[in-house]
Amino acid sequence: MGDVKFDKLREKYRDFFAPAFEVLVEGKKLLQNGVAINSVTVSTSVEKADLCTFDVQNAFDPVKKDFKWLKKYFYPGKNLEIKMGYTDKLETIFAGLIKSVDFDFPAGGYPSLTVEGMDKTFAMMKSTKSRSWDNKKHSDVAQSVGSKYVSKCIVDPTKFKHEKVEQNQQDDFNFLQLLAEENNYEFFVTGKTLHFREQHKKKRIKPMVTLEWGKNLLSFSPTVDLYNQVPEIEVRARDDEAKQVYVGKSGQINKLDSSSGRTTGPEMIKKIRGRSGTTYIQVDYLISANEAKERATDLLSEKSMELVTGNAVSVGLPEIRSGEYIKLQGLGKNLSQVYYILSSQHTINESGYITNFTVEGNTI
Repeated sequence: MGDVKFDKLREKYRDFFAPAFEVLVEGKKLLQNGVAINSVTVSTSVEKADLCTFDVQNAFDPVKKDFKWLKKYFYPGKNLEIKMGYTDKLETIFAGLIKSVDFDFPAGGYPSLTVEGMDKTFAMMKSTKSRSWDNKKHSDVAQSVGSKYVSKCIVDPTKFKHEKVEQNQQDDFNFLQLLAEENNYEFFVTGKTLHFREQHKKKRIKPMVTLEWGKNLLSFSPTVDLYNQVPEIEVRARDDEAKQVYVGKSGQINKLDSSSGRTTGPEMIKKIRGRSGTTYIQVDYLISANEAKERATDLLSEKSMELVTGNAVSVGLPEIRSGEYIKLQGLGKNLSQVYYILSSQHTINESGYITNFTVEGNTI
């Protein structure tokens, strides 16, 4: 029996017949307005901005010897949206603005142009600010800052209120990155949504689809590497006012795949070295030993995700995006499991629609 979620996607996209896309600039559909685009690529990532590129073949008017539509459609700063899918079933996979336009005047043939877009974080990076918030959680600040740039913010509440949260000559993107790092949170933007959330929260680890090698998973190249794994992490912070040092050791991490018999990197290292390989980390600000333990566990969880990394190629699926979980099967007992999607690249061209994506996992 096939995977239910994949079967639903196959039904939704009419058996993946006739790949299709839409490119919209300021809400105008370019293909319907005579713009010839033969290839589109969208790249998503939890570690950097989402990007897109597309080529325009008929932008040059040979009679007037000038480019058409430059100010109307292909002007840097204009709002850009890209949808991908099959036939008339399309999903928005990119929302941002035009970052740059590259022109090509070849030795033979007509000139063409390539448009590159960048997601909503572009605007977040363009001005530095100095301001502060009193008696706010970091999550409250993230919600307040992020809502000025995107239509939707998904924010997990952080635990503690701070007397003062300061932004000191930082742009909003780097400021939110810093708040995320201080809480061991993820911060990234996908489409029109900003995410500021706990890493690998147990209730969130639900694969959006299952792919099987030899069927809908076209290829997979994983690496299992124990080198960066540690058995445990101890976090320390000094509170000079209270004249106290808070210490916390990491607890149990969440396995992406909870199937019986699976082993994490920290568990493997303990069998080799015992607890002699404890990693000690000094942090600037903590308010309790309990917070120190939580921070240590979060750091160990992040480190454990380096155990398994891989590159995959599948049939084109708009749902495969950075920040989602996916189950890969047909790879043998140890490698068939749930993975976290770090990045994805969606390409539609004359050859069809494929999705390349990178993953990481914390068990074998």
